[in-house]
Amino acid sequence: MAAALAPLTLTELGFAAGRISQADVTTERRSRYLLANRRVVVGPDLALVFENRETLWFRLQELGRVARLTSAAHVRHELDWYARLLPAAGTLTAALWVGATGRRATREATQTRASLAHGRVSFADATGVTVAGQVRGDRVQDRLIGLVGWVEFAFTPAEVAAFATPGRGWHLAVEAGGVRVASDTLADGVWHSLNADLAG
Repeated sequence: MAAALAPLTLTELGFAAGRISQADVTTERRSRYLLANRRVVVGPDLALVFENRETLWFRLQELGRVARLTSAAHVRHELDWYARLLPAAGTLTAALWVGATGRRATREATQTRASLAHGRVSFADATGVTVAGQVRGDRVQDRLIGLVGWVEFAFTPAEVAAFATPGRGWHLAVEAGGVRVASDTLADGVWHSLNADLAG
């Protein structure tokens, strides 16, 4: 299996001379990229955002701004931790979100978050082939509202080839608390982007 992608550096994240520079990133750009290439809605108030260098760059820039970090040393721990989320060839890592970011959690959302820790998240195609994910319990203390944790998918070479085959109707399914919800077939932009991750 190929090595993970090269980790992000503090320079790329906008840290210079111990200060955070004004990064050329906008909410509109971030939202457009995530919706077109990385985000999959699975059910009401439930979505997965697949991580790569671009998404982690957005996440760490936002973390730095929200926390008002002014020293590179203060973000080193978060940078090292998030770098482990970068996918290697044959793997995918997704952030699992419940509810709307920045909005007070409903009772239903809180219950859903708790049940997802022991739930099942998987890719499936129209023929019933599945690739199960592993829900990770570890996370840094970023306190992002709605973030449950991360799900890792390890594909075999045969599964990578199957996922790359057009027309198989790949989608995501989540089972938790006795309830199963599924996404629509992956949008072309998401499918192509995830195939690029799997190819390494």
